[in-house]
Amino acid sequence: MFEQVAAIDWSGAKSPQRSFAVSLAVCQANSTDAPVAIPNKMSRTDIYHWISEQIVNHKKTLVGIDCNLGYAANVVKNQFGNHMNYWQLWSEIENICSAEGNFFAGKFWTHEVYGETFWTQGKKPDWFDTKLLRRKTEHAAVSQGFGDPESPFKLIGAKQVGKGGLAGMRVMHKLKSEFGDKIAIWPFEAGLINSATVVVSENFPRTFIRKAGMGNQKLRTLEDLNQALAYFNTRPYFTSDSINDHLTDAIIAAAGMRWVFENETPLNTELLPEESTQIEGWIFAVAPEYALT
Repeated sequence: MFEQVAAIDWSGAKSPQRSFAVSLAVCQANSTDAPVAIPNKMSRTDIYHWISEQIVNHKKTLVGIDCNLGYAANVVKNQFGNHMNYWQLWSEIENICSAEGNFFAGKFWTHEVYGETFWTQGKKPDWFDTKLLRRKTEHAAVSQGFGDPESPFKLIGAKQVGKGGLAGMRVMHKLKSEFGDKIAIWPFEAGLINSATVVVSENFPRTFIRKAGMGNQKLRTLEDLNQALAYFNTRPYFTSDSINDHLTDAIIAAAGMRWVFENETPLNTELLPEESTQIEGWIFAVAPEYALT
C-alpha cells in the first residue's frame, strides 16, 4: 500500500527555528533496510515542505508525527461547544496564530479564553487534573504499558508536548488547505487512506522503544538503537555522523511504524470511540480495544 514510511520527532518551540528537536527518518516499505535519517537541523517549515514534496511527486507515504493532533473531547466541549470537530479546531488555532512564522502557536495558549486551560508557569495549579485532560488514546497508552504521555495542556518543563501539538495542527491545516484529499489525517479521515498520497498519524516513539523491550531509556548510542531496530526486523543503522535522541526517536519510530503496519491493523478505526475519530485523534500502534474498557 505504502512506498515509504516516515517518522518525525517534533518540537513546538519558538526558537531556534532549525534544531535537532525536529528530526526526520524515512524507510522503504516492505523492506528490512534501516531508515535513512536526515542528520541536519530542521524546522517545522522544512517538514511542511518535505511532506508537500511527497504529495507533488505522488510518493505514497505513511507519516508519523510525534505530537497530538486533537484535544480531549471534554475540554473542546467546554471551550467550543458540543459540535466542534478536528477541522474547526485547527481552523480556530490557525485564525488566532496565522501571523506567527514557522507554524508557531504561542498566541493560542496565551489567548484570553483558550489560554485558561494551559499550565504555563509556576507550580501545578489546583484545577490541573491530568486524568480529566487526557484523551482516550493517552489513557490507552498508559493501560498498555507504553509510557505516560504528557498532557498537551502542560506547557511547562522539559517534557511538555502541548506547544508541539498546536504547531502540528497548524501544519496539518495548511497541508489540508493546499492539497485537500491528496492527504489524509488519520483517524479523522480514515475513509481517504487508500486514495490519498500521504497519510499522517500521530506517533509516540516511546511506544516502539517499549515494544522493543528497552523500557524508558532514550536511545543515545548506536548499540542501543540497533538493539531496538532488531526487534522490528530491521537491519542495523550505520552512520559516521553524531546521533542524538531526537534523531533516534525518529529512526525507531519509522522502523516501528513499518513493522506494525505490516504485522497488525493499526489504521482500523472500527473499535475507536467516536470522540477519537472526530476531535481527539489516536496514537498509531496503540490498540483500540482498550478505549472501550
